[in-house]
Amino acid sequence: METQQFAKSVDQLPAHHPPTGTIPTPHHSRSSPEHTQGIPADRIDELQVSGRQLVADELETRASEDLQELRTQFTLLSYQKFESHRLRIIVVEGQQPLGSDTRFCLADGDPYNMQFETCLNQLRSLVTDLVRLHSSCATRSLLPRIDGVKAEVEGAVAAMDKLLLDAINKEKASLDAYTRQVPGVQRVDPHVIGIGHRQPLNVVFMLLAAVIHHVLGVSSAATRLILECVRCIVLLAFVTALEAQAPSASIPPALQDIMKHLPIDPETAAKHLRLYSHYTDYACCPKCCAIYPPLDPQAPTPYQVLCTRTRNGRVCEERLLRSRIVGGTTHWYPIRRFPFRNPSSFVGELLSRPGVEDAITNHIPMPRDICTDIWDAEFLGNAKGPDNLAFFNGTIRLAFALAIDWFNPFSNMEAKKKWSIGAIYLVCLNLPLSMRFKLENVCLVGIIPGPREPSQEEINEFINPVVDAFLSMWDPGLWISRTALHSTGCLARVMLALIIADLLGSRQITGFTFPSHTLFCSYCLLTRNNIDNLDRSQWPRRTLRKHREAVAAWEGALTIQDKESVTTSSGIRGSSLNRLPYWNPFEQTVIDILHLWLAILAKHGRDAWHMSITLEEGDGTYDPLYEPPDASIMALAEKALMEETKTSLKRLVGKKAMVELCLRRNIRTGGRTKKQLLEDLTKWRVENHITNASGQQVNQQPNPSTLVNPPPQVEILNGAAQIPDPAQLASALHLLINGGSNQRSLNQRLKKPVVQTICGHLGVNENGKKAELIERLLNVDPTSLQALLYTTEHQAIYSSPSSPRFVPVLGQALLLRVRKDINLTIVPSWFKAAPTNLGDPKHGKLSAKEWRSTFTVAFLITLPKTWGLEYRQNPQTGMAKVLDNFIHLVLAVLLSTQETTTNTLIQLYDIHIQEYLKGFKLLYPTQTITPYMHLSLHLPDLMRLMGPWISWGTGPYEMFNGMAQKVPTNSRFGDLEVSIARAFSATSQINGIIEGDYLPSEGQGVGKLVQQFMSSSRLGGLGRNTSIDFQNRGTWEAIGPLHPTLVPPDIHKALCEAYPGSPPAKQLAQCEVITHSGMRFSVGKRSAHDSHVCYQSTAGQATELRFGQIHSILVETCPSGTNRIFVVIQRYQPLSTIDEEKDIYGNHPLIGKKGYNLCRIVYDSLLNSWDMVEANALLGHIARFVPVDRNFIAKTVEDNLLEKMKGMYDHAGTTGRNVKRRNDQDSTSTAAKRSRI
Repeated sequence: METQQFAKSVDQLPAHHPPTGTIPTPHHSRSSPEHTQGIPADRIDELQVSGRQLVADELETRASEDLQELRTQFTLLSYQKFESHRLRIIVVEGQQPLGSDTRFCLADGDPYNMQFETCLNQLRSLVTDLVRLHSSCATRSLLPRIDGVKAEVEGAVAAMDKLLLDAINKEKASLDAYTRQVPGVQRVDPHVIGIGHRQPLNVVFMLLAAVIHHVLGVSSAATRLILECVRCIVLLAFVTALEAQAPSASIPPALQDIMKHLPIDPETAAKHLRLYSHYTDYACCPKCCAIYPPLDPQAPTPYQVLCTRTRNGRVCEERLLRSRIVGGTTHWYPIRRFPFRNPSSFVGELLSRPGVEDAITNHIPMPRDICTDIWDAEFLGNAKGPDNLAFFNGTIRLAFALAIDWFNPFSNMEAKKKWSIGAIYLVCLNLPLSMRFKLENVCLVGIIPGPREPSQEEINEFINPVVDAFLSMWDPGLWISRTALHSTGCLARVMLALIIADLLGSRQITGFTFPSHTLFCSYCLLTRNNIDNLDRSQWPRRTLRKHREAVAAWEGALTIQDKESVTTSSGIRGSSLNRLPYWNPFEQTVIDILHLWLAILAKHGRDAWHMSITLEEGDGTYDPLYEPPDASIMALAEKALMEETKTSLKRLVGKKAMVELCLRRNIRTGGRTKKQLLEDLTKWRVENHITNASGQQVNQQPNPSTLVNPPPQVEILNGAAQIPDPAQLASALHLLINGGSNQRSLNQRLKKPVVQTICGHLGVNENGKKAELIERLLNVDPTSLQALLYTTEHQAIYSSPSSPRFVPVLGQALLLRVRKDINLTIVPSWFKAAPTNLGDPKHGKLSAKEWRSTFTVAFLITLPKTWGLEYRQNPQTGMAKVLDNFIHLVLAVLLSTQETTTNTLIQLYDIHIQEYLKGFKLLYPTQTITPYMHLSLHLPDLMRLMGPWISWGTGPYEMFNGMAQKVPTNSRFGDLEVSIARAFSATSQINGIIEGDYLPSEGQGVGKLVQQFMSSSRLGGLGRNTSIDFQNRGTWEAIGPLHPTLVPPDIHKALCEAYPGSPPAKQLAQCEVITHSGMRFSVGKRSAHDSHVCYQSTAGQATELRFGQIHSILVETCPSGTNRIFVVIQRYQPLSTIDEEKDIYGNHPLIGKKGYNLCRIVYDSLLNSWDMVEANALLGHIARFVPVDRNFIAKTVEDNLLEKMKGMYDHAGTTGRNVKRRNDQDSTSTAAKRSRI
């Protein structure tokens, strides 16, 4: 508007009646004589009239131009295009139950809403400008035109207000109708990405700021520096381009304004992109873990100061807040903070993303013979809703898994954690595996504050808010105001289907006692004393009815003592999860298979085999570090076993002596109590006719053949019934010799059995009180005492503890051989190989993947060729049995970690795990069956119920924890938990922005670059795409550029012969890498690790398993859009008939060609012919092991196990391809495995 400015610039002449709205004439123009001197009066009047007319004309012109400009702006707004039904209305109190005082408004961030608001604000601004123009207009003839335009604009404003009111009334009416049908329903308005129609360059800079700061972990100051430099570079590029076109041109003001307002601050970017989810910081009591929500965030003390939790009649009264002075002002913060995100907000946000709702509605439970996901198994199909009908009935019904795991926020290097925080994750099981574990689809519900883990009862404080949310989402449900497919909103019902945690964590959350309790199992009532009972028919099962009765008794107990009494008798304590009406802990708590095999493999390697780089190996039958009791004690124990009654035997013989007695008679001792050992010895006495069934003496010597180690013939000292330890005798003799005549001190320090033993040896009367015996010994000649001391210290019977009678299975020589084979084994690039310094204490603890690769690859290569000769000569010998036991364990591991499950596979797993545990008990009698071993026998039930382990394993959550460890924090408990939660939320939103196609078209290129970088293995922080292993599961993809090429005639001829029904063209595209389920298959010239494969060939009449190296990969583009991929393979030369008979691996009934094809031998040479197969004929990689002294190679392969089972058990069924397999290789074998961790 320039009318008023022009009027001020004109030196107006005085007038008696100036026009309304004109600017007054300056005062000095009326009275200054120099302005009118020498000019006639009539001329002065003429000039005044002319000046006023000039001003009026100019003002009218400017006002007319301004009016025309406003009219043009009004015409360009196109307000008529808006429709009320497309406006998105939200409830202001989005997380609260709906009521009569509910307020509505336009949803922020919605693109259509933003256009509507912008148009409405511009119209209102036009009205303001027209009012200002009307008041400043000096031309009366122009006022009607101004009023006319103003009326049109006000009419447009009224029309848009009516549109908004109609949309609000419609939303309110529909919501009122719904709330009348379902009272108390919870409403949520999804979190919307706030990009809208912002300037593309601004969006790119905001995305870069967020990625640099949150994904790469760069500090805020460094991020600002980087982006400031980028801004200068961009500006320099513009200036250079302008100077090239016009050397004298200046930077346009619009460009200067754009560059000036480019966002470079990461917090500003996070605010505009809405990266931070709505976390509520609860104050957590450092003493009892009680949590308290904020009272008033704007108050000086936003939380209550002291903890008011009452337990056992006492109030905690622990301080909750600490002060911090910032800028001279005191602020109060919680000492420990629990950042919590309401699961309902995550559900709404998840369903608002494009593509998610389509993927969710496609998942309906449908039990199948071959299970590839939890939806193919029994559990979700059996789920019932609040109406007791099928829960998944076609509407939006969601099932979530809750995972909890603790980790050290600083590092995992220390064996014993000193600090720990817990992460609570939510994952939607309705999503397919290709989307389920993407970071944007995973909700970090909260971070349980450190530095210590909460107790079994305190954990409920952190689970209670989660259970509250799921209770309301279960019944009456969750009303989501708008989803990707329902613009007017929809109702969703949500259930908490699974609890995923390690053994201790799951017991803590579900309310079962720890494995050290007498009732150690959460599935059955087997006691700790009977843990080695492998007969399932004798296990009393837990039932849901009795479980609820025990929970009710625990919750009804008034004191801690009463609660502990209930827990002791039932193995159950209270849990917040019991408030869920559908909660069944026996079906909804999974067994953590990752930690299960970690514990079992570590137990077998460290305890049963005593893997040692310093000791020599042996048969490993007994503990090599076991030291039996002293020979004199064992002589008395043997005498008591033959002559005493059961009661006297219990009183006279200690547990350690009983263990030795059992070991000498080949009676199992692992995990047995003294009472159980006594029963076993009593049974042995009856069987050997030492006593009868009533316990009466038979006076018959035992059969010598029943004694594994006959008792030594030693001289028994006269005197006490139990000989004291030689060290005690020596110590007592030293006191008697050097203690002088202080009889009172000797009476206090010496024990009567020791004194009696010394008296008996010296021929002194042993009868009487201890003081009398000491007095007699003090009167003995000191020379006799010295002689006895010398005899006691130097006699062979007392000289030293018995040396180990047996040595470990994996001793120095064998372990060095294993290390050598590991160094000679070539494994695929994706495979975690066994450590080359296996057994070295400097390596530290082995991870779950390292233990698995050690057993299923390294040991499987070395041990059969070491013990195989003995096995071929006599499979019933000691080391042959050890080998069989080991192979049963390997098969159990591989069968339980398949990506698909069938009834046959589960039955085979059950066979091998039982055979392993039975053999473990017999081969290692001193070892105890652990709770993890017992749980492995419950695993078949879980596999039938849940399907393959990839649906419910802890692997992805372990990866999330590893990423969270790398988030930069101030290392202060109370703050680092919030930092990790904010970083997780920000990175999740960044992934959602890129995956959800929210970026403007100009910024799509930057988004793809960021996505590729975040999916690469080079990135180790929160930004890494954790679902890479599940991407495009079941499909083959060519990676890299495709180069059209003319197929060589010999290869094309072989392709036509292999596929006569659909011969490929002569010109095909060539590539070097193809992928499947995250695995890379490369041609030999590109990668020696990823090019060696096992595959199925149909060249003959029957399907044959072969091994070879990929020579080339050819791609034929089909009109349907599905590429056809051919793999040209050079086969390894198979063994001759003579050499095949010597193949220790191939002839073994379990690991050979008649079994599971775990190991095979081939010659180290490739045939000159080609095998042409399609990509789906590849079964997996192989690990090549080439011994330096052989002319052939041995490889361990990942074969299709179910196909081999089909041949063994005549099972008519196929399996889904599980190409993600393990590659192993042996100097004399090849092993086939189809599993992974």
